Amino acid sequence: MSDTGRMRALLLLPATVFVACASITSSDTVIDPGPNTGPNTGPKTGAESAQIDDVSAPPATGRPAPGPFPKPPDTERPEGERPPAALALGPDASVVGRLIDGGVVAHLDFDAEAGELSLFELTAWGYTRGWTSRAALVIRDAHGVEVARSERGGGTIYQDVLPFVATESGSHSLEVVAVESGFRYRVTRHVGFTPRAAGDRFRVGALDAVHDWIADTGDSVTFTVEGAPGEMVLLRAEPTTARGAKHKRQLRRRLLQAEAGFVDTARLRGSLGARARDDGSFPDLELSLKGAPLLAGHGHSAVARIPEGGSFEVTVRRTNDGPPGLFDLMIERSVEFAHVDIRIGDDEDDPVANAEVALFREPALDLVGFATTDAEGLARVEVPVGDYTLVFRGPGGAEGAGRAPSTLRTRVAGGAINLVLAGP
Repeated sequence: MSDTGRMRALLLLPATVFVACASITSSDTVIDPGPNTGPNTGPKTGAESAQIDDVSAPPATGRPAPGPFPKPPDTERPEGERPPAALALGPDASVVGRLIDGGVVAHLDFDAEAGELSLFELTAWGYTRGWTSRAALVIRDAHGVEVARSERGGGTIYQDVLPFVATESGSHSLEVVAVESGFRYRVTRHVGFTPRAAGDRFRVGALDAVHDWIADTGDSVTFTVEGAPGEMVLLRAEPTTARGAKHKRQLRRRLLQAEAGFVDTARLRGSLGARARDDGSFPDLELSLKGAPLLAGHGHSAVARIPEGGSFEVTVRRTNDGPPGLFDLMIERSVEFAHVDIRIGDDEDDPVANAEVALFREPALDLVGFATTDAEGLARVEVPVGDYTLVFRGPGGAEGAGRAPSTLRTRVAGGAINLVLAGP
C-alpha cells in the first residue's frame, strides 16, 4: 500500500475507512473482453433474476466542488517576491497562488467539524516547459500539530489529493510546501463526500451519474444500480475533471494507434504507465458486476441488462498507483442496440476466416463488441448505436503471422460493414 493509502486508513480511524480490494466470487463478473458478440451471448453472473438486497444502503449523494475554478497565476517569478500571506479556504472553495522557490510555504486556514471529510485537491504547474518540482500538503490542528501529510513530485503539471477527516471541531491550517523548486498552484477543498467504511454500498437508484472518490491501488466502491427489468445500460467510470477524462481517452487512443487495438485488458493496464507516460495523477478504473449479465465491456466500461429483480451491483476498483482521485460513474440508460453484419476479406476480396474485429465506441473508446469471423469471413455483432473505431486483424491476433491489423472509424446503426485487410 502506498503512503497515501496508509495515511487514509489512519486518518479515518476509529472507523476503518480504507476499502480493501474485494475478493471476486463466482457471482462476480470482472470485465474482460472475451468473445462477446452481443446482448444474447454475454456471460452470466449467477441468477439473472436475483435482486441485490441493500435496503439499508444510503443513497449515493457525493458531489465535487461545483466550480468554476480560478486559473493559475501567470509564469512570472518576480525577484524577491515575499511568501504569500495566509488565506482562508472555505468549503467547496479554491485558492490559487505561486511559490517561487523551493522551501517556500503557503498557509491556508479552514474550519472543520468533527467527523467532516475534506478532500484537498492540489494542481501544480511549472513555470517553463520541462519544469519539475515536488510539493507537500501538510494539515495542522489548532495546536500546530501535524495531523495529515501527502507529498508528490511531477513535471510541468501534476495533481495530488489529500483526504482528511477532522477528529475535533475547530480551526485547522493547510500548508502548501515547495519541497523542491517552486510552482504555481490551485488548491480546491471538496466537502461534498462522506467517509466510507470497508464494505459500504450506495444506492444509485435511477440516476444517470454519481460522483465519488477512490484512494490508491485496490481501493473500491460499490453501487447498486436500479432500473426496469430488461433495460440495457452502458456504464462508464472516468476521472471527474475534464482534464483527467481527456487524459485517459488520449492514453487509450495512443495505445490504439500503437497496438491497433488493446483487447487484452492486462496488457492495457501494464502499458498505461510504460508506453503512454501515465504519471498516476488520475486513477485507472475497472468495473465488475454482480447480479446482472455482462454483455460486453473493457476495464472502465460495461454494457449490462437490468435483471428481473430490478437491480444489480457495480464495483469501481482502482488498478494503478497514485494519489487519491475523484471519479464519475456514468449510466447511459435505455441504450439502443443495432445488429451489424461484418464481412472481412483480403485485398482480392477472398473471405478471411478466424479474423478478429473489436468495436470501440467513441469518444471514450469503450470496447462494447468483439467477434471472430466464420469460414465465409462473416461475423454478426449487436452493439449500441453510435460512432466507433473498428479494429480488425487476421488469424493469430496481434502476435500471429497473419495480416497487419487495420482500423476504421465509422457510424454504426445497423446494416452491413465490409472490411478489407491489408497485405502482410
